[in-house]
Amino acid sequence: MFSWAGQPDIVRAAQKDTFYVDILVDQLREVVSLLFGPRRAANSQREVDLIAALTYYSLQIFGRKTLGEEYCDLERVTPSWRIPSSTRMGTLVVLQVVFPYLISKLRRSQSSHRLALRYNEALDLCSMSFSLATVQRLNLAIFYLFGAYLHISHRITGVKYLHTKKLIGPRYGYGMLGALILLQMVISGIISVKAKLHHDKVAEAEQLEKIPCSPGPNCTLCLGPKVAPTATDCGHVYCWDCIAVWCSNKPECPLCRQPVVLSNLVRLCNY
Repeated sequence: MFSWAGQPDIVRAAQKDTFYVDILVDQLREVVSLLFGPRRAANSQREVDLIAALTYYSLQIFGRKTLGEEYCDLERVTPSWRIPSSTRMGTLVVLQVVFPYLISKLRRSQSSHRLALRYNEALDLCSMSFSLATVQRLNLAIFYLFGAYLHISHRITGVKYLHTKKLIGPRYGYGMLGALILLQMVISGIISVKAKLHHDKVAEAEQLEKIPCSPGPNCTLCLGPKVAPTATDCGHVYCWDCIAVWCSNKPECPLCRQPVVLSNLVRLCNY
C-alpha cells in the first residue's frame, strides 16, 4: 500500500530537480555565449533560466517523472489518487516556471521607471512584491507543518506525491521549522503594522502643520493665511517660510524695520 510522501522526501526531490536545472542552465548559457557573445548571454540570463526550467519541467506534461522524483521514488497524484492530466500538469508548469518569470520581468520593468512613477503606483508595486513573498513563506510554513504541497503551484493544482517504496524506520517532519517561520511572520507583521501606524501619525502631523492655524489676518508677505505662524522679536507674525526667506535676504522686520535674527524666530503653536 502506497503512502503519502513526507516532507523530507519532497524537499530532497525538489533539491535534486534544482541541481539538474542549474546544470542545464550552465550548458545553455555556454551555448548562448558561443552563438551570440558574452554580452548577449549576460543580458539574457533570466530568459535562459526560463528556457532551461521549461525544458526540464515540461516533461511532466507528458507523464514523465523528473530526476528528483525518480531519485526519491515519488509518484504524482491528485487528491483523488488519480494520475494528473496533461492539462493539470501544464497549468502546474506555467504557475511554477512562467508565472515567477513574468512577475520578475514586470517588477524589473517598473523599477527601471520608478522615478517616473507616482507615489501610489510605486507603493502598489512594493505591496505586490511583499504580498507574493508573504504568500510563499506562508505556504512554506504550512508545508513544514502539514506536508503535501512544497510549491504554491502544487497547492493550486492539487498535485500531491505518493511514496512508491516501502518505508523503513521512523519518518521525521519539519513541524518545528514551520512553527518558527510562522512566529517570524507574526513578529514581522507586528513590526510592519507599528511602522505603518507611526508613518501615518507623522504624515498626519505634517499635514496639520500645513493647515492655517489662525482665522485672523493674513500674512503680510504672501497675503494668504498664515501657515506655520512664526513671530519675530518685535512681535509681528508671518508664515514660517515667508519670514525665513525674507530674513535670509534682509534681516529686518518687513513692517517695523527692526533688526531680526533668523535664529530668534519663534514658531507659534495653537496660535
